[in-house]
Amino acid sequence: MTHPPIKTGLSTSEIEERRLQYGRNTLQLKAKKSLVVAFFEEFKDLMIIILIIATIISFAVGETKDGAVISGIIILNAIIGFVQKYRAEKAVEALKSMLAPQARVLRNGEQASIPAEELVPGDIVLLYEGDRVPADGEIFQANECQTQESILTGESTPVSKSEESGKNRVCMGTMVSHGSARAIVTQIGMMTEFGKIATLTTSTEKDTSPLEKELNRVGIFVGKITLVLAAILTGFGVFVQHQAISDAILFAASVAVAAVPEGLPTTVTIALAIGVQRLAKKHAIVKQLSSVETLGSTTVIVSDKTGTLTKNSMTVEELHAPKENTTLIGYICNLCNNAKIIQGVTLGDPTEGALLTFAEKSGFPEEEAINKAEILHEFPFDSRRKRMTVIAKIQTSNGEKIYALCKGAPEGLLEICTISSEEKNEIIATNESGAQRALRMIGFAYKEISQTEASESYSLETIEKNLTYLGMVGMMDPPREEVPQAIALAKRAGIRMYILTGDHALTAEAIAEKIGLIAPDDHHQIITGDQLENISDEELLTLFKKHIPVIFARVSPENK
Repeated sequence: MTHPPIKTGLSTSEIEERRLQYGRNTLQLKAKKSLVVAFFEEFKDLMIIILIIATIISFAVGETKDGAVISGIIILNAIIGFVQKYRAEKAVEALKSMLAPQARVLRNGEQASIPAEELVPGDIVLLYEGDRVPADGEIFQANECQTQESILTGESTPVSKSEESGKNRVCMGTMVSHGSARAIVTQIGMMTEFGKIATLTTSTEKDTSPLEKELNRVGIFVGKITLVLAAILTGFGVFVQHQAISDAILFAASVAVAAVPEGLPTTVTIALAIGVQRLAKKHAIVKQLSSVETLGSTTVIVSDKTGTLTKNSMTVEELHAPKENTTLIGYICNLCNNAKIIQGVTLGDPTEGALLTFAEKSGFPEEEAINKAEILHEFPFDSRRKRMTVIAKIQTSNGEKIYALCKGAPEGLLEICTISSEEKNEIIATNESGAQRALRMIGFAYKEISQTEASESYSLETIEKNLTYLGMVGMMDPPREEVPQAIALAKRAGIRMYILTGDHALTAEAIAEKIGLIAPDDHHQIITGDQLENISDEELLTLFKKHIPVIFARVSPENK
C-alpha cells in the first residue's frame, strides 16, 4: 500500500478505490439472526420438543383441552425467552452506538470530520487530546503525544508516542490522553488489534450452562420413561386385556402425555426471567436466561483489574509536604497542567486530571486566584527530563510575582533543586516507599524569577536550575468502593477469585491487598504473561486446585 502525500492526504478517487478494496471500518461480528429465526430457536430445547410431541398426541387422541393447555405453555415459554433476548440485543446495540466516533482527517488537502467507519487505509488522521483513536495507524508527527491503552493492555499508565522512538503505533479504541499527533491509517475494521480481540471473543466455544445440561438430562429421562411406559401399557392392553391395538395405543399415549412435566420449562423460564430483571436493576445486561443460573453456579472468578476492580482513573492518595507549601503546590497542580475537567469528565492525561481534582478538593489556592494567574511560557514534559515547567505571573499578598513552577518524577526534580544530602535521602526514601506500594509519585518544585529575568527570552537551562523542592503526592488507580464487599461476599460463598491484568505485578499486588483479595502476609503467586504462555492447561488446573491466591500480571489481550 502506497502512502499518500502527508500534506494533502488521499484524493477522492483514491478513497473510493481503497474502500472497494478494504471495505468499511466496522467490526463485523456474527451475522445477526432474523427475528423469526430467533423466535423459533426457542423451540429447540429437548423438553420443549417433548412437549410438542405431547401436544400432537393430545390432539390425536381427542384430549383437546390438554393439547391447548400444553400449546399455551410452549408459546408462553418461547415468548418470555424471545423478549428477554430481544431486550438484551437492543441494549447491546445502544452501547455499540456510543462507541461510533467521528474522525478528523486530511483529505484533498483539507481537514474534515467524517464518521470513523468511512476511514480507509492510507487516510491521515488528526489526533488531539481527548480523542478516541478510530483505527490502527502509525504516527509520523507527534507533539508530546500520550495514549491511554488500558482497553487493550490493562495498563492504567499512559504510553508516550513519538515518530522517532519506535513507539509510534496507535490502535483503535485507545484514547489520546495528552498532546496531539498525525498518523497514517494502516489497518481498519476486523484487521485492527481491537478487531482481532473481537474475533477471539466471538470464536470462543460456547458451552451449555449447568441448568441446560440438567434439563437435557431430565428430558432424556422423561423421554425414556414415557416410551417404556407407553410400550408396557400397549402390550398389556393388547395381550392381557385383549384390546384393539388402536385403543391400546391411544390409552398408552394419554398416560404418557400425563407423565410429561409440562409446567417445568415455563416454571424455570419465569424464575430465570425474574433473576434477569433483578440483574437489570443493577445495570447488568443478560442475553441468555440460562446465564442467570450459571452465575449462581460460579466457583471461580477471573477478573480484569483496570476499570473492573478499579475506577480506571488516577486519584491522589497521599501528600508528603509541609503545610506551608500546600498553596504553591495547588498553583502547580492547576497551572503546570494541560488537562481539563468538564462536567466531571477528564479530558487529557489522567495523572494531570487527578492533580486538578486533588487541588480542587483540597481548596488551595482559591479558584479566583487561579483565574487571575497568567501563564507566560511553558516547557512541555518530555521523557528525557521527566518533568514539566511553566512560567506564571501570580497575584500574591505582597504584589505580583513571577514563578517557575515545575512538576515531574521526584528523581528528575532532585537534579535541578538546591537541597541537602539529608533531605535528598529522605525524598528518595519516600519515593521508593510509594513505588513499592504501586503509587505513582509526582514531585513539585519552584523558584521566583526576577523582573529582569522575566524580560529576557526564557532558556530551559537557566529556568530549570536552583529550584526549591516543595513536596510530592502519591497517586494510583483506586479500587471501586463496592469491590471489597463483593470480594468478601464471594469468599464467604466459597468462590475463588484471581486478578488478570496487563499492569505491573506490584500494582496488581497493591490493589489485591486494598480490596481484601490477599493479606500482606499471605502466601501468593505471581504469574506473568510470558510464563502463562508456557504453562499447560493441566498445570494451570493443578495450580488452581491448591487454592493459593494467584495474580496474573503483564498479560496480553490474547492471554485474557
